[in-house]
Amino acid sequence: MVAGAAADILWIGTFTATKGSGIYTTEFDPASGTLGTPELARQATDPSFLAVHPGKPYLYSIGRSLIYSFSYDSAGKLKPINELPATGKGPCHLAVSPAGDFLAVASFIQGKAVTYTLMPEGNVAGVKSVASPQGSGPIKGKQDEPHPLGVLFSGDFLFVPDMGTDRILAYKLNNGTLRPADVSEFVAQPGDGPRHLAAHPDGKHLFAVHMLSNTVEVLLQEGPKLTSQARLSTLPEDFKAENTACGIGVHPNGKWVLASNRGHDSIAVYRFTPEPANLELKEIVPVGVKSPRHFAFDASGKWLLVAGEKSNEIRVLSFDPASGDLKATEHKASVPAPACLLFQPAAPADG
Repeated sequence: MVAGAAADILWIGTFTATKGSGIYTTEFDPASGTLGTPELARQATDPSFLAVHPGKPYLYSIGRSLIYSFSYDSAGKLKPINELPATGKGPCHLAVSPAGDFLAVASFIQGKAVTYTLMPEGNVAGVKSVASPQGSGPIKGKQDEPHPLGVLFSGDFLFVPDMGTDRILAYKLNNGTLRPADVSEFVAQPGDGPRHLAAHPDGKHLFAVHMLSNTVEVLLQEGPKLTSQARLSTLPEDFKAENTACGIGVHPNGKWVLASNRGHDSIAVYRFTPEPANLELKEIVPVGVKSPRHFAFDASGKWLLVAGEKSNEIRVLSFDPASGDLKATEHKASVPAPACLLFQPAAPADG
């Protein structure tokens, strides 16, 4: 672990089929940018993505076929609350509703968006609602059927990017039940393959990363309606090898949007201006890991941590919030097949 009382706690979701054992934890020192040695916090099967309750010390994860819930203390130690069989094969992403009363999960293989009831004690009580998108896309073998890859609560709506149908679906959450919104979908360009979404702090803009076309798109949100404002590639013009865009994130100050490339193994940094909404590519930075699946800013916004799934490590890069300069450092930590990085919220109430 990192020495010093000012260290932040980082949770790490992993893929366990060949290498990992579950959810790992370590400490991060924001003064120096150093990481401690990750330790196994709890065994779980493929706890790839993690999500935290907005007001209570509860952590949730999706596994290969299970939904996990944990409580945590101020030191980041996890205590199991319960686990529940996932509805829909291939759970791949999750999000907790703003009120903390429901959990939304995207199911990739069976093409479903599922909501689960969350109890005040933190346990996942059961399925509340299931939505099953329909359709396909133009890329054979990848878009033959629906493949939701993400879930994002924004305003009063749940948005579900569907790689298989080139759509971002909008649902109104009615006491946990998913109902198609008045404007129920945003249709992306053919072959885009929407993967994940990130929200701007202004509550007016979302950012989509399109996995198959290697594109980032700015979307104006007006209730359930999404309108395209700008699109840019995640790759250099001269790069012709295989790549799939993966992660998307917004800097806490709202001025910068970042996207990760698996193949080019880089992070694209964009400057965002809201009025009128536009993106400008600043630079594409090699990150020193193989297959950067996910990344996270620390609370200061001065450090970016990147999970290299296929190189079995986490790398630390420095970030200048004013200029957008992203630079590699020597700081890193070894962890098997990291898939998700999540900082523990500050000063949780011990449960």
